Amino acid sequence: MAWVTNGEIAALADAALSPRRRAQVEAEIAESPELARLLAVQAQVASTIRAAAGRIEAPERLRDTLAELRNPDVPCRR
Repeated sequence: MAWVTNGEIAALADAALSPRRRAQVEAEIAESPELARLLAVQAQVASTIRAAAGRIEAPERLRDTLAELRNPDVPCRR
């Protein structure tokens, strides 16, 4: 049995785990009710955060700063 970290379970729930490691972690979860429970909790947390984030609008200055960081050639409205 390979070691599965809490971070890997969270990454799996958030679809951020590499495909190779994902297959390994999913195999471990299939064999462990405790890991399956932890994944279910992490999936619920990720879903709740995504839902909450969809209802919150960042302040205009923060949006401008992030846009500038993504593309420094685009002028900011400061």
